[in-house]
Amino acid sequence: MTATGAADRLAERLLDEAVRAQQRAGWSLAAPGWAEYRRALARPARRVDERMFRLVRLGPGD
Repeated sequence: MTATGAADRLAERLLDEAVRAQQRAGWSLAAPGWAEYRRALARPARRVDERMFRLVRLGPGD
């Protein structure tokens, strides 16, 4: 392998590592919101409340 080829491979590897580090940083910023969303989905469903009835326009006896 030539010196130029080795330098190109090293530069490509460093760029890949930099891109991965940037992606990890981006995900760590989004992760707290995502974790809260997943926790909310895992919670047991609450009873139907009055607001839900108003949303679907149901009344007593429907």
